Amino acid sequence: MRVGVVVGVVVMLGLAVGFSARAHGADAPPLEAPPVIRSGAPAAGASGEPTVEILVGDGMAVRDLLLAVSSAAQRTIVWEPQDKAIATRRIVGSPRLRVPTSQLFDAVADLLVPYEILLVPLGAPERQVWFATDARALQAQTMLRLRATPVAMDDEATAARLEGRPALFVTAVLRVPTGVDPRAVRSALGRLVTPNNVGSVQEVPEASALVVTDFAPAVAQMWRTLRLLTPPPTPSEDVMTAYLTLAHRDAADVLGLLGPLFQETAPSPRAVPTPDGNPVAPRSREPAVRIVADVATRTLVVRGTSAQVAEVTRVVSRLDQPPVGK
Repeated sequence: MRVGVVVGVVVMLGLAVGFSARAHGADAPPLEAPPVIRSGAPAAGASGEPTVEILVGDGMAVRDLLLAVSSAAQRTIVWEPQDKAIATRRIVGSPRLRVPTSQLFDAVADLLVPYEILLVPLGAPERQVWFATDARALQAQTMLRLRATPVAMDDEATAARLEGRPALFVTAVLRVPTGVDPRAVRSALGRLVTPNNVGSVQEVPEASALVVTDFAPAVAQMWRTLRLLTPPPTPSEDVMTAYLTLAHRDAADVLGLLGPLFQETAPSPRAVPTPDGNPVAPRSREPAVRIVADVATRTLVVRGTSAQVAEVTRVVSRLDQPPVGK
């Protein structure tokens, strides 16, 4: 009799445990290869923010990773149950991520990019939900589109940061260098956008700007390309003024002799054809040297680069000689 009671209790406990496990599984499916997510000390050089480390096991299902990160980062992630990319794909290798706590979600989003899985933000910031979907399936959905995050592309630090965010979809205004046609630039940058109508470039001629929308690395590359179109500033010429006082010659006479040697006329602006018929743009001329004679003080005022002033001074010293025979 006692044996029967014990067996009955064991069976009842077994049924209760089994029912509890099934009930828990209905709300949150158990992880097949649960990742290890643990807190860490603040990173060296950081502003005191604690880090978090996530160890992803080899062969982990994408679905399980999303469940774990959703809980750790406190972000709501949903997906379509029939999405094969999430249901069947697994993480290959054993990624080990150690990032500040606030960057955990972004790090996992970037990790999923090679598996063509995107996390699309939906709703206002205070009630935001993230929809995980196959990147290829996203193009066929008319009511769900990638929402671009506005960014200001104005320095190298921003470009470097965006280059490391392949999962971030952004829009930015890129300024076109002065003298460059925005329409021509749009055609050139069109080869850098993500294909299949994902990225776009639109010129605004009145503002000499382009509005670009694409994944962050592509936008950073466009910004760098525009910078290459801007010629580097040329170093300013070493312009100086010198006063040459004559000891023997009249200033007006010496100026008349210097004129043919140091002409201020610029070369022809027309392109010079080569023997094969292709025009070659003229070379930019050196800034002209200017020479003025002060007859009253027998002084020549010379203005030009240091090399030009030195050459004029050398010639004047040879010309300022006493007349022959006197």
